[in-house]
Amino acid sequence: MTATLETPRSLAARLREMKTAVVATHISPDSDALGSAFALKLALKSIGVDCQVHIPEPLPERFTEILKNFQFRNDVPESFDALIAVDCANRPRLGAHVEALFANAAHTFVIDHHISNIGYATYNWIDGSVSSASEMVLQVVKELGVKLTPEISSLLFMGLADDTGGFRFASVTAETFFRAAELVQGGARPSVIAKSLSFGQPLEVVRLRAKALSKIEQSADGRISWITVPRTLLEETGTRSEHTEGLVDDARGIRGTEAAFLLREIETGRWKLSLRSSNEKFDSNAVCGLFGGGGHRGASGATIEGTLDEILPRLLQAITEYLPERSA
Repeated sequence: MTATLETPRSLAARLREMKTAVVATHISPDSDALGSAFALKLALKSIGVDCQVHIPEPLPERFTEILKNFQFRNDVPESFDALIAVDCANRPRLGAHVEALFANAAHTFVIDHHISNIGYATYNWIDGSVSSASEMVLQVVKELGVKLTPEISSLLFMGLADDTGGFRFASVTAETFFRAAELVQGGARPSVIAKSLSFGQPLEVVRLRAKALSKIEQSADGRISWITVPRTLLEETGTRSEHTEGLVDDARGIRGTEAAFLLREIETGRWKLSLRSSNEKFDSNAVCGLFGGGGHRGASGATIEGTLDEILPRLLQAITEYLPERSA
């Protein structure tokens, strides 16, 4: 079947026809991925769709408390009506079971806000102007005719608030605030969500951040700032890759920085790039596209192979070429 571009209303109409569904999201899931996935599951179950969330790996530690009452599966049912990929920019990022997910689903759907998403399902709703997948799922929930419960509202608020950097990023619009208010009215408690996600970090994580930040580097003119986290640093501090979350934003916050990135070593010879922009004229998505990645204009990622000595010069050159000229 030819791929189609959907609206919240047409997508909801199609989902109402499904009997069974699997909601999947990207590897190394963040707040937006998990919040939108579990909220959509609850909404679909409330209208009679037998729905499950598929996550091919353990939950990141920071979500174990807030999601302790939610179940997911890391295998794939033999057959089901709908695969719904949320907050996932491309098919491979669905993880190790991606082929089975698509092969076993009668219909495939995408709900995503990454501008690099070309639409890899049969039914695609992609909107790069929206702050988060959670903001998009909220619209689908309403089109399904599902009343916002405290559970659904909390999940979506978690995703929306975290993916906007606490409403600090350029993706935030007036609609974002209206929808956030709607979620609070639906029962979301911002202070409780913030406490679950951001407070009570283990001492090991604080030490990791201190060591990583102590080695922050900058280009000669200070327009580019970056942090590298080799596997040896994770081993030294007794932490995991998920604990590097948010480090790139510390680099972005340095005065004069227009582009910031984090390079985290996944395994020998492979690095995960997280690139952020604090200059709206700098296109993070375009730079990451050069390395086979993508995402948003202001925040993107990629996986790069090579040694750090090989990667850094290439990356710095690419970023420098995309930085806008300074005003006279």
